Amino acid sequence: MSRKMTGTQELLILLGAVIVWLVLWALMTGGPIWADYPWGLVAVVLAAFLYLAPIKRGLLTGIIYLAWLIGIMIFKNGLTMPSFIILAILAGFMTGASALIGSHVVNKNHQKKNFEENALKRQSTLHNLRKV
Repeated sequence: MSRKMTGTQELLILLGAVIVWLVLWALMTGGPIWADYPWGLVAVVLAAFLYLAPIKRGLLTGIIYLAWLIGIMIFKNGLTMPSFIILAILAGFMTGASALIGSHVVNKNHQKKNFEENALKRQSTLHNLRKV
């Protein structure tokens, strides 16, 4: 029987790959590591971890959207109404990326749990048949 990774394990590998790849890229190009670091990409992956929490998905998505919107507004200088609309759309895309990754992780964990439960049922049924 092959060992399949859970969604959480895949998400941890993705987070590690994002961090290591960007640091290696900065070292290879000779640029500063943390000054130009794309924190938004890391934040998208970290926000996907929130989907593992036992909170209603709609409420969680709204909270993540507001967090993105507030975070973008804090780090953006010279906020005007047209740029606010664009930033609100950007926050929506970032929330969508987090939700996509997070829902994949939740579904993968659910599939693994169902697979293990069914394997135990088959094993106990096979054991009962051998007794007969």
